[in-house]
Amino acid sequence: MAIAESRRRGICSLEGCQRPHKGKGLCRLHLDRQRKHGSPLKHLQKRTPPGAPLRWLREQVGYASEECLIWPFARKDNGYANRNGESPLRIMCALVHGPAPSEKHQVAHSCGKGHTGCVSPKHLRWATPLENANDKRLHGTMLTGFKLHNTKIGPDGIAYIRGEGAGQKTRDLAKRFGCSPGRVNFYRRTAGRPVAIFRRREAGE
Repeated sequence: MAIAESRRRGICSLEGCQRPHKGKGLCRLHLDRQRKHGSPLKHLQKRTPPGAPLRWLREQVGYASEECLIWPFARKDNGYANRNGESPLRIMCALVHGPAPSEKHQVAHSCGKGHTGCVSPKHLRWATPLENANDKRLHGTMLTGFKLHNTKIGPDGIAYIRGEGAGQKTRDLAKRFGCSPGRVNFYRRTAGRPVAIFRRREAGE
């Protein structure tokens, strides 16, 4: 069923689905699957056999190439390898270098391409949070300021809050920009600072 026809009839365009149309010719269930997995029929695709990811990691411990070794299974939204909520990076690093020196130690990439799914044993090492952060700065993979996908207020929004919105209620501005009232007050308190980086978050493992 075409998207236009799906909208006209008000139901999902997938054959056999009679749920109400939500968007792009799909119902809410199939639209969510499309956004999350890239296919509304993800549930019909062959599942990974139990234990296969761990077996694959053990088989790749001797990987000798200098090229990145890309994780062939599920990934997180940021592109990093994922295994039922566990970190394949930590598993691989432990297989190669032994257990982490402490609970605070993270897995660092010498290639700077963890976000592409790299799990190469030759590219991984244990590092402190500070060492890992320095690596990300060196590789240009640290997300800061308005590059963050969870930053809801951009430079224009901050300028509006400090200017035209100065006389408006905090809760109204928070609703307009989809943020907390505390965030609005923060930008008001920092009115003397340039519209630059106020929020930063390290991405990755």
